[in-house]
Amino acid sequence: MKQTIIQNYTNRVENFKKQKRELQKINNWIALIRLMLFLVAGLVMYFLLNSGSYNLSVLVFVISFLVFLYLVKVHADYKNRKNHSQALIQINENELKFQAGDLSPFESGKIYDEAEHPYIFDLDIFGQNSIYQLINRTTTSIGAKMLADWLKSPFLDQNTILHNQAAAHELGAKLDWRQNFQAYGQLWQETLEEKEDLIAWLKEPTQIIQKPLYKVILWVFPVIATICLALVILGLLEIQFLFLIAVIQLMIVSLHIKTLLRHSLQISKKTKLLRKYTQLFKQIENEEFKSDKLMHLQQKLLLDHTSAHKQLKNLSEIVNNMEQGGSFVGMIFNGLFLWSLQFLYRLEHWQLNCKDRLNDWFEVAGAIDALASIGNLHGNRPEYVFPEPIVGQFELEGELVGHPLLSESISVKNNILFSHTGQLWIITGANMAGKSTYLRTIGVNLVLAMIGAPVCAQRFKFSPMEIYTSMRTRDSLQSNESFFYAELKKLKKIIDQLNGQKTIFVILDEILKGTNSLDQHTGSKALIEQLVKLGAVGLIATHDLSLGELENIYPKNIQNKCFEIEIIDQELAFDYKLRDGINQNLNATFLMKKMGITV
Repeated sequence: MKQTIIQNYTNRVENFKKQKRELQKINNWIALIRLMLFLVAGLVMYFLLNSGSYNLSVLVFVISFLVFLYLVKVHADYKNRKNHSQALIQINENELKFQAGDLSPFESGKIYDEAEHPYIFDLDIFGQNSIYQLINRTTTSIGAKMLADWLKSPFLDQNTILHNQAAAHELGAKLDWRQNFQAYGQLWQETLEEKEDLIAWLKEPTQIIQKPLYKVILWVFPVIATICLALVILGLLEIQFLFLIAVIQLMIVSLHIKTLLRHSLQISKKTKLLRKYTQLFKQIENEEFKSDKLMHLQQKLLLDHTSAHKQLKNLSEIVNNMEQGGSFVGMIFNGLFLWSLQFLYRLEHWQLNCKDRLNDWFEVAGAIDALASIGNLHGNRPEYVFPEPIVGQFELEGELVGHPLLSESISVKNNILFSHTGQLWIITGANMAGKSTYLRTIGVNLVLAMIGAPVCAQRFKFSPMEIYTSMRTRDSLQSNESFFYAELKKLKKIIDQLNGQKTIFVILDEILKGTNSLDQHTGSKALIEQLVKLGAVGLIATHDLSLGELENIYPKNIQNKCFEIEIIDQELAFDYKLRDGINQNLNATFLMKKMGITV
């Protein structure tokens, strides 16, 4: 199955490279035609002016100019298509790296890390070689943050999880659509601040749309200028009259130069962002979705008389045309048609009609962007299963559960089974036997399950619940905190949550490791007994074998599990298989002897 996926990505890279080469050839021809048009038109006008045919030279200029503008538009279109093909090449090459176990092409999400979060540090949710890096294929700032928020605060509602699952399952099968969406998103690498800045800009007060006089001016003067231009071309009017109209219109535009300059400073930052979201909205609107969540999100972009992508395309064209107002071409158009004011008026009309909807449209794009990332995981790992969320009595059952960050060649899968709250597994085992990996395996797959993603398992059923861990502890010189005190703070949070009548899943690794062995044993035993009393459910890994005796005291609540090792031909052998009971074999002294340390 993996080889089929790899071959598919390889074929796509070759096909898109071929497509890019063909588009480049067309692009080169268009550039050559533009150059020839410029040279031929220049020569023709030169001879016409020398022969005294001024009116005919104006006609040649107008026609050549319009054809030139058309070719510029066509050239830009083919350039965008070529860039799109390049983006698709990069996307598929990155997926080939992913299949080889290389996550470096993808954003790590380190900026979303939170030092005080209940589990993200312990479970490698963000950072290099993290769960976020495994999943993330987002190309919008909103989608990137939304995916991070889901991983930090997974859903506890069964319906939300099932809707996310259905959407991810559907998107997983839409490889072409997902990659086109991703490629369009890569046209412009945005930030959340840019999106917020755009919304703030469009909420600025209007200047001319509420003044009826401008509606007349913006219609009358361009009509007069157009008639004068036609009469000049036909030789029925002296060109000086056209110049006079142009000067008057330029003076009208200059009265609003402050407003136009203010918008100009904003426009240069918005054009590419608007083009990007225009394409993303179009992709969403034109696709036929079947899952309830995707159809609901799609419907938010479809308005009564138009659609979000058409409205944003309109805004993008307004902004693009306003941007041309300060160029040489813009000066000509301002003199003939009050160009800048025409598009300022249209911008303000757009503001009045759509500015309050823009944020909702962005949220739709972000949600689908995040869901597409989960769908991509489903497409890359079709052997993963979508788990079954359970409502009512607590249940957690997984068969052959593996860690999604471990390659299939080294991953050893184990089972888990909890049928009610108040159950704790005490897991013992030698160093490097697999305890910590197993704890992270269960925690990570629970997080994935609660955001609606597929999990690395043959079968998985779970009750959605909050997760709290204490595995790695970070001290803080700034806060004058030791490792031990930092761990105590994490354990207190767990107790506080349980005292608040919350059902949480607890994952603890080597409790109270920052103190002496006697204190560690006494404190660990007291903590476990309190967890039993408060109805906690979860996993506790320890080297303290005597804690296994608690199973005899609390047989309905505590089970002993272990990872064993063997010494074969003076070498340690690990099978990483979870067993019942307490660990019997130790490896610390063996390793010390092997390293030349006298024991």
